[in-house]
Amino acid sequence: MPVTTFETDDVGQRVRPSRLRLFVGTGPTSPTTARMIQAAQAACGSGAGIEIFGQSTVRGADALAADDTVAAIPGPVSLDVESILARPPGPIAVIDLARDGASDGDHRYLWQDVQLLLAAGRDVFATMAVTDLAGVGGAIAWATGAGDKAGVPDAIFDSAEIEVVDIATSMEEPALSQTEAAFRSLTLRRVALAVERRASSDGVAMAPAAPDRVLVAISGAGSGEIVIRAAKRLAAALHAPWHVLHVETPRARLDATRRAADTLGRASQMGATISTVPAVDVLQGIEAHLAAFPATNLVLGGSRATGLRRLFGVSVLAEMLSRHSDAILHVVPQRGEEEGGNKGDRAPTTASAAPRGLIAAPRHYLYTIALVALTVAVAEALRVFVGLRGTNLLFLFPVIAAAARFGQGPTLVSVVASVLCFNFFLLAPAYRFDLAAPQNVVMLVVLGSVAIYTGLLTSQLRSRAALSDRNAEQSSRLALFGQSLARAATWEETAVCVCEEVGRQMKVQTVMLREKDGHLQRVAAYPADADWGAIDQAALEGCWQKGEPTGSGTRELAAGDWRFEPLKTSLGTLAVLGMVREDGREPVRADRSVLFATLVAQAALAHERLKLQDEVATRR
Repeated sequence: MPVTTFETDDVGQRVRPSRLRLFVGTGPTSPTTARMIQAAQAACGSGAGIEIFGQSTVRGADALAADDTVAAIPGPVSLDVESILARPPGPIAVIDLARDGASDGDHRYLWQDVQLLLAAGRDVFATMAVTDLAGVGGAIAWATGAGDKAGVPDAIFDSAEIEVVDIATSMEEPALSQTEAAFRSLTLRRVALAVERRASSDGVAMAPAAPDRVLVAISGAGSGEIVIRAAKRLAAALHAPWHVLHVETPRARLDATRRAADTLGRASQMGATISTVPAVDVLQGIEAHLAAFPATNLVLGGSRATGLRRLFGVSVLAEMLSRHSDAILHVVPQRGEEEGGNKGDRAPTTASAAPRGLIAAPRHYLYTIALVALTVAVAEALRVFVGLRGTNLLFLFPVIAAAARFGQGPTLVSVVASVLCFNFFLLAPAYRFDLAAPQNVVMLVVLGSVAIYTGLLTSQLRSRAALSDRNAEQSSRLALFGQSLARAATWEETAVCVCEEVGRQMKVQTVMLREKDGHLQRVAAYPADADWGAIDQAALEGCWQKGEPTGSGTRELAAGDWRFEPLKTSLGTLAVLGMVREDGREPVRADRSVLFATLVAQAALAHERLKLQDEVATRR
């Protein structure tokens, strides 16, 4: 018998369709009955009451029983269909659609009586649990070994109007237990399937939902581990892959870069894919990554801005909210970079990223004074031979030159020297100091502003150029590595090329091994051959047999000093690359894992070419 029918008048004309509205809770604490009664009250017409069948445990439901049209019946329930149809039409509320009926006749369950009411054109509101479905309950009974129970037919559920009464999931509420979480997930999935089936039967094409993907952007702050742990919990709840991204900017400090590398390493061990993207700023790096790999959930760490950064800094969170309104943004509170560790433990910045401060080479100060003196000489010559007196703008040249070339210290000297020389040589009366003159203040403000702006602009351009040069050098070395592999004609030449390139770029000691006569043998090493202990030997054998990375910095036998990486293609594992650092640290830093993966991929393809060449030569 179909669930949705039409009421007819005396001449057989359709009046309106009947409705079955199901209220499904996602847990034992879901107030499904209260929501059902609220919806039934809203659907009441003038002069019509609600008929409630079943025992309610919801607070306040007893007050509804004061109406004469309400019947609260505990225990097994059997609907008197004929009596209900004889009364004025009104919404009928049924608590627990899968409940057993009181009679042993043809209608043992409430849902059978509900079908008769629907066929007569009456609207029915009902509550039920997904586990009471015939299909779901049968699967649960088979898995648990419990007795099979005849549940509500799936056809009734799929054709009804379903409303999910979800458990509150705010941060203030206690976390769901494992059983409640599993029940909630089962309910939501079954409701989604019912909606999809109903849409398909109505001829509505439903576009497949985009798979969830979690993108985590980390900085060099000391609370990066808090961010990745929160992201892991989110990815586990969504059953989605997660990717951890670190944007390396020109102004990144060395200690921040090392902390980010450590965080990337921990994220990799927790099951995330990682990458490092060089960019001018964090926003540009995240935008570039999202353009290539879209994500539905963005996880960012919310650090606390202070000082000038609060007034003039660009908020990454605000920009991401405005640019990616279609994505879900998760903010994890964390400490700022200044709290990431003890200041005394911070490593010095690299030479390329170090700010050009007050301390500069003595020759730079001499060059600055010489430029100011040259400017004074030109200004005096113009005054004497041309009669031009408005030459104060000439002092912009030594200030701009010092700010762009020599750093903050020489720039400050150029500003002070320019103001004094202007006051002594060009300001009337000449050849005497008048420090109280207003022109001195104007000159000092103008030259100081130009010096600050030029210094900041030059520093940014210099940092961008250094970052571009480094990326260009890395790309060039990868291209040369590919050419070297293409020229290598034998296994030995290829192994030597791979060991040397990986050793130089990763700053490690390398060794290449491949199978000969049924045993792994060393083919090449850089810079010199080395031995390893029992743990490393076990890691080597595991790498060759399983085709997975083993040893230091991996999940398998991480206690060893060596790391073994398989050169694996569609033909299988062709060789094994071993690496070790002299200082005992992990051979592959997390921030260089992408570069290492690229080198390994090129080496694997070169070995695959040699393998195919050998097979062709053997067939001939």
